[in-house]
Amino acid sequence: MNSKKILKTSNSLGVYTLKRNNKLLIIEPQEPSWVILDNNSFREIRRSRMFKDLLRKNPEALRDVYSRLYKKNIEVKFNPNPVSWQKLIKDKFYLSSKLPHHFVLEVSNKCNLECKYCAGNHSRRGLNMDWEIIKITIDKILSLSDKPIRLVFHGGEPLLNFSVIKKGVRYIRTKDKNKRVKLTIQTNATLLTQEMINFFKKYNVNIGISLDGPKEIHDKNRVYPNGKGSFNDVMKAINLLKRNKCQFGTIMIVSNPKDIRKFYPFLKLNKINYIKLNPYYQQGRGKDNIMPFKAQREFAKEHLRLFRKVLDHNKKYPFKIILENISIMLHNLLSRERIGMCMRAPCGAGNSTLGITAAGDIYPCDRMKYEKKFLIGNIRENKNLEGIISHSPIREEIYSRTPLNIPKCRSCVLRNFCGSGCATCVYIHFGSFFRESDFCEYNKDLYLGLMWLFFERKKEIISYLYKYKDVRQKTS
Repeated sequence: MNSKKILKTSNSLGVYTLKRNNKLLIIEPQEPSWVILDNNSFREIRRSRMFKDLLRKNPEALRDVYSRLYKKNIEVKFNPNPVSWQKLIKDKFYLSSKLPHHFVLEVSNKCNLECKYCAGNHSRRGLNMDWEIIKITIDKILSLSDKPIRLVFHGGEPLLNFSVIKKGVRYIRTKDKNKRVKLTIQTNATLLTQEMINFFKKYNVNIGISLDGPKEIHDKNRVYPNGKGSFNDVMKAINLLKRNKCQFGTIMIVSNPKDIRKFYPFLKLNKINYIKLNPYYQQGRGKDNIMPFKAQREFAKEHLRLFRKVLDHNKKYPFKIILENISIMLHNLLSRERIGMCMRAPCGAGNSTLGITAAGDIYPCDRMKYEKKFLIGNIRENKNLEGIISHSPIREEIYSRTPLNIPKCRSCVLRNFCGSGCATCVYIHFGSFFRESDFCEYNKDLYLGLMWLFFERKKEIISYLYKYKDVRQKTS
């Protein structure tokens, strides 16, 4: 699809239209709101004065269209009551907080693999987080607020420090009387054992696994120091999890968009149902990995193709598949809520999430820990966590990063759906927070594609989102 027809404009407050096969897509970027009119609705509106007003880019005319046609075209339910347009404009737009609730602990910056695109250049040499740091961190996190908390054990490879993880998990479960802390571990799974699975099940620790797809794709990048691929060991761990009836999610790094075509048969065959597709990051061993615009558009096209297959699959089989990134983007299109902290502006860095390294250094986001310029402080400081982070100039700079403060985003019709991309990736790519997403073409094509797809397959997508909501409530 040619997104340039509606995306290149200097009028940041107007209404934008795109016609395709006797259907009309209308976007009002300020609210933000959108609707697709079918042939009959389009014919009705076309004869009216409203249509002429729309062509003059009049936002008030779009409100009149919505009040008449919204329920018919893009009504969606996330609870027993329909979410109407009148309700949407009163909902929260950005879900940001001055106090973080999502913490990523680098319990080890060592790794037994040497993945070719590793953002952190992790290897077998490095540092494990000691018990003193993890205890101080847990105490400060628990005293920060009384709201629900998500704590992620990360790396490097966190299972290289399993003994301290065990001690930390038991300590949290003893201290957390109100059961408000949700625990997750993100692992390459090559070291996962039955003992570990038993422990994670007992203490309700969610498991995320790094898996790049079928063997020929995974083993291109996710390798041991001797160059041997890790796929067989990862699948051995996945099969062990399935035998123990453990839920797990997967993160798949996409280096070649054409690889996505092989994902669905692999997911179906291996009953892998929760997937997050990410591009590689331009850091560490992956610092020269830049995906050009043409490849970004191919990525969006293949991601949409996979989603169509997932919708077909979910109609036929009781075993449902969920694509995390697509689910959050759909939520951004159908609600003013922003549940994904990486897909809103300002993003979650420093206000919803913090990254804490093995040495106790605090960063606004786990992805920022590889750049010393983003350092906020250290967990050992004789202050509470709010005191450490409250006066950080980097944190305030990130908090001021919104589409209206980014020149290219200011004039984009999708600005209030997209959120302008990952602040870390943007800074690394451009050297400034106040630039558009380094994956701008991908975001444009995918958001527009999802609008058209929702119009075509509304009931299936609503059913899909209900399933996503169920899974998210269990794991977040």
